[in-house]
Amino acid sequence: MSERQKSGAEWLADVAKQMQKEKGDGALPTAEILTIRELIGKFGYMRRPRTVVGAIRKALQDNELSITPDSFDIEYVDSEVKITLNELDSATTNEKPEQPTVRIDSLQAAHKELVSVKPDCPLHKATMIMQFWNYSQLPVMINDHQVKGVISWRSIGEAHAHMRNPNTVKDCMEKARVVEATMTLSDAASEIYKHDYILVRGHDNKISGIVTATDIALQFKQHAHPFLLVGEIEAHL
Repeated sequence: MSERQKSGAEWLADVAKQMQKEKGDGALPTAEILTIRELIGKFGYMRRPRTVVGAIRKALQDNELSITPDSFDIEYVDSEVKITLNELDSATTNEKPEQPTVRIDSLQAAHKELVSVKPDCPLHKATMIMQFWNYSQLPVMINDHQVKGVISWRSIGEAHAHMRNPNTVKDCMEKARVVEATMTLSDAASEIYKHDYILVRGHDNKISGIVTATDIALQFKQHAHPFLLVGEIEAHL
C-alpha cells in the first residue's frame, strides 16, 4: 500500500519542526524557499481561491511561521516566497516588512512569450503577424535585451500619411515605452493609458512581456467583480 500523501498543513508542520530542531542545535534555521505555484500545489490546488489562501495563512500561523512576501496571494504565481520562523524573521533581519503592493510583475501578460520583429523586417510581414495575432503593437527588438522601438497601426498609418512609402519596420518605428517589473500596477495603468501598452523589463534585464489595456481590464475584472457581486446582492436584500 502506498504511503498517504501529506496535506499542506502537515508539510508546513514538518518544515517548522525541522527549523526548530536546527535552532535547538545552535544553527541558523534554513529558510524554505519555493515558488507560489509550488506552495499552493502542496495544498492540492493549482489556483489561489480565498479558501486555499486562508488555509495557508492559518497553517503558517499555527506553526509560528512567516512568509515573505506576505502578499503571495497577488504576486506572480512563479515568483519565489521564503518561509521562516516568526522569531527568526523579526530577530535576525532589520528589513522593513514588504507592503502588499500589486506590481506589474504580478500580471501573467508580463511573463508571456513575446512576439517581436527586427528593424529590417519587411513591413508586410510585420502587419501579417499583427493581423494573425490581433495585435495593436509589435515590439522591434534585436534580442531579448535590446529594444529598438515599437510599431503600431497608428505609427504605420502616420508613415503612410506622410508619404514615406514605408517598406520595412524601421520606416514606421516609434520609441518604445519600457518599464521595470517592480513598477506598481497603478503607475503602470497610467502609463498604459498614455501609450496603450508597456513593455516590462524583468529582474534579469530581459524584456519579459507586453501589457496592454486589455490586460489591465481583465485584472480589474478579476479583483473588482466579487465586490460588485456583493453590492448587487446587498441591493436585492
